[in-house]
Amino acid sequence: MFGQQISDHLTYLQPLTITAISSRILFYDRLQAAVKLAHQLRLKRGISRSAKMHEENLTDVWWGQVLINICRQVEKWGWFPVDWATVDELFYRSRLCSLCSARQKEQRLAESKLALFLNYIPLLLMGFDDETIKTVPPLDLMRGFLSCEHHPFQISSSTRDLARVHCLLREEGWGDQERTWAWVRLENIEHDPLRYPESLRWLPLLARWSVGYSGNLLLDRSPLPEEGEPFSCMDTVLIRIIEGQDGESHWFSWDEVDAARAAYQEVRRVQAALKRVMDWHEQEPNRLAKLAAFLARGEAHHELDW
Repeated sequence: MFGQQISDHLTYLQPLTITAISSRILFYDRLQAAVKLAHQLRLKRGISRSAKMHEENLTDVWWGQVLINICRQVEKWGWFPVDWATVDELFYRSRLCSLCSARQKEQRLAESKLALFLNYIPLLLMGFDDETIKTVPPLDLMRGFLSCEHHPFQISSSTRDLARVHCLLREEGWGDQERTWAWVRLENIEHDPLRYPESLRWLPLLARWSVGYSGNLLLDRSPLPEEGEPFSCMDTVLIRIIEGQDGESHWFSWDEVDAARAAYQEVRRVQAALKRVMDWHEQEPNRLAKLAAFLARGEAHHELDW
């Protein structure tokens, strides 16, 4: 019995491996970064440093939990929405793998990707792909008319009035020149908004949102694809965060939190405008034909009274 205790004690005193030391240092580096970020955001919010976490309690805290608390807090403050699908998947995958020694490599991978959000804000992106935009018929219609990569005849709608508009467009033809004139009509609204009803003044920005060129990161970038497990898409997250989709970063760092908040405030205004359009459309779905007539010919803009 006594010999076994001595053996256990000697095993405990054995020097740590380089890998174990590096892992522990990395853990505390991330914990320090998470706590520092929490303090910085509290100060920006106007909360005194007296409310900070006591250092003596940090030995029992995992840095990932601190990050989760940060994300919950910024949403509670109304700063911007968080991409919980990505954050939660990485969080729970890293915790699950930590329970199995055979999955240490997978755990390290999940934690390294989660740790990116100690530097970059995990913003919820609100752009549309070809499938999700079908759930928003007015934007689907605008994308069909205005995007070079789409065509108005591809719009997913079963309304008879809109079908008649399609027949008319098919007879007249719809090409680059017609698309250019549609954009000119929208630009005229922006250049002289007082000439148009208040309801139309958000239409140009809604149109740019539909084709992914609003100039707002949250509106122009679509969430990760939902095919397969979310975790299988995390390599895409790495590329999009570090390099961006066209070689430049399109993600806000936590140092740019004010810019992220400003972007979300614009999103809220655009979403309110879209809700008005959706309510107008749902009251009478055939009203989309009126929107189509305006985009195609500039007709009856006074009837777009959402």
